[in-house]
Amino acid sequence: MKKLIVFLIISITLSSCDNIPKEKTNLSLNEFIYFTMKDNYLWYDKIPSLNYNNYSTPEALIDALMYKKIDKWSYIVKIDTKSTNLSENQYFGYGYGFIWSNENNKDVLRVNFVFDNSPAYNGGLRRGQKIIKINNYTIPENPTDDEKNLVYDEMDKGDSISFVILDITNNQKNISLSKGTVTQNIVLYKNIYYKGDKRIGYLVYYQFTDFSETELIDTFGYFKDNGVNEIIIDLRYNGGGSVDVCSKFANLLAGYNFYGKIFEKMVSNDRRLQNTINIFLKKETNSINLKRIFFITTNQSASASEALINGLKPFMSVKLIGGKTHGKPVGMAGQLYKDYLFFPITFRGYNANDEGDFFDGIPVDKEAADDVKISFGDESDDCLKQALYYIENSSFSPNLIQRDIYSNKIIQNKPFEYKNYNKFLNSF
Repeated sequence: MKKLIVFLIISITLSSCDNIPKEKTNLSLNEFIYFTMKDNYLWYDKIPSLNYNNYSTPEALIDALMYKKIDKWSYIVKIDTKSTNLSENQYFGYGYGFIWSNENNKDVLRVNFVFDNSPAYNGGLRRGQKIIKINNYTIPENPTDDEKNLVYDEMDKGDSISFVILDITNNQKNISLSKGTVTQNIVLYKNIYYKGDKRIGYLVYYQFTDFSETELIDTFGYFKDNGVNEIIIDLRYNGGGSVDVCSKFANLLAGYNFYGKIFEKMVSNDRRLQNTINIFLKKETNSINLKRIFFITTNQSASASEALINGLKPFMSVKLIGGKTHGKPVGMAGQLYKDYLFFPITFRGYNANDEGDFFDGIPVDKEAADDVKISFGDESDDCLKQALYYIENSSFSPNLIQRDIYSNKIIQNKPFEYKNYNKFLNSF
């Protein structure tokens, strides 16, 4: 079975061949992996002694080298050739995501987002729909892990797919899709809520990618032009991405009042020439004057999402609503080798107060359910409702109903499509 990309462990970062040491460019793939781990890996001193030639696949070698007591994230991926001629924000696929939603103690597969104007959107897929059949495979009630793997196999077959779905009113519908060019809108939703003298900006942000900067800047321009004075950032499905974009986001949220302060300290292993890199807050054109910030999170909120939260805590009141975050306070520096991209963990992230190492996740201030059947921005969503209630009342509501629906696992059915090989990025 091809492994589908699960975004709780994916971080987007690329490097050019120029970033690979010259003496390594003629090495075999296994040699390249081994010596990269020996030099760059955060836990290089934990790597076991082994013969790298004894491993038939790069995945098997990486698995043997990883410091598994902590590292759950280092990986390698082969570049998707069908997307190499597309723009940076595009890929060849369908344009949807799925989540296993635990409902009445049973796992149900639902659509959790759809990119605008994608084959999935144009074919009728929408957030909240329940998938009961994929191609010729009927999903069992409360499937086992093996049965879920069969679902993933069906998702990963060929360039077309068919579904039988139930919408939120339980009407059944057949949907057939063919892969095509997907242009990703990384801001999945934005809105402004008016509550008394509060103008509350809300955005659902999917991933910290280079090409999302324009969307972010435009969104904050929209907020600023409309006098927004409170902001809710929804990171419930955001598994991370680029440090550069994470710091840009922090500038928009905190750069107005905290220009020049340290946002992030990136600490690599003691073999690197520059062991610590400090990232400072800057004021952007669309930075907003904020004293506090609200984040919606789940256990899928990882890496750069957590770095953004952790980096702002020394300067602002930060409230988390939803579920505890994933727990990935470390990042990657991508390495390109021919048609492979290798992502070993290479640094830890700390804030200005040297706080980090949250391997157990960042706890929330108020637990609330992610009900995938509710559209983004609907005020009946438990997470959004709690944030709005706090803004109006300076406390969370003890009386809001907690639905029995929580995020378990996100399956993103698209290949690794990023082609910006000429730029080296550190990434969470």
